[in-house]
Amino acid sequence: MTLGSPADFALLQQLRHQYGVLKDVAPGRCRHDNGQLMVLCSDGDVFPKLFDYHRQLLKLDRLHPLAWNGGGLRLDVHSILGQHHNSAEVLLNDIIDARKLKNMSVIELWTHYPCGAADLAGMGVMDIIQSIVNAKQFLRQSFGANDPVKIIPLCHVAWANHKRRSYYIDLARYKQFINQK
Repeated sequence: MTLGSPADFALLQQLRHQYGVLKDVAPGRCRHDNGQLMVLCSDGDVFPKLFDYHRQLLKLDRLHPLAWNGGGLRLDVHSILGQHHNSAEVLLNDIIDARKLKNMSVIELWTHYPCGAADLAGMGVMDIIQSIVNAKQFLRQSFGANDPVKIIPLCHVAWANHKRRSYYIDLARYKQFINQK
């Protein structure tokens, strides 16, 4: 299991508390009565806990997981993970099929930190967040502006104190943060 770097954990704290990029997952922000697709990492240490936690938090009976090592990061066509074995296109096709089969119009794009797949690809926390932003843009472009699909970028953090928390990535705040740098 990847432990993560102290510098990246400090940056996550700043993104949460100082810049407002990471916000607590609130049921009203993420919940859809018809259920939703959950694109997430298949990491056996993370997947079961995250899936159960999220399902209970949102009080959802219909969550359809699409799990692959790296999760939503696989949809960033500009990253090593998205290019590996053409995984962005493969995962996009799985999402298209799942939307048809399950009649769901909400897609949760999950990443987590620390992430072994991201670590192997040499990605730090900023790379991971940028990659999930790119993945959302890729999905939006793939579905088109008129598609009513709702794409929600999310990040699950396993803090050094062994507490796990899930956050919504506020894209407007993220862009402000990037522009300040």
